[in-house]
Amino acid sequence: MVGFTRAVKTMMTVNDVDELSRFSYLHYEQLKHQWSGYSSVRLSNSYIHRLIFRETTDGLQVELIEIDDTHYGNKH
Repeated sequence: MVGFTRAVKTMMTVNDVDELSRFSYLHYEQLKHQWSGYSSVRLSNSYIHRLIFRETTDGLQVELIEIDDTHYGNKH
């Protein structure tokens, strides 16, 4: 998946998660409610697939939690 590769490569270039906001195509957000403590980036502008991950205090370490396409009402 090209979007996944692009997102992870971009995430590897930053020193701090706050820098992810500079990349508008990622639509970086800290999640709430049942996903509290996790964050997400969008894998493609034309699809709703998201990479959901947890941030750590040791820097930006990405652990793949889920690639989700049901967010924002995109139910199958």
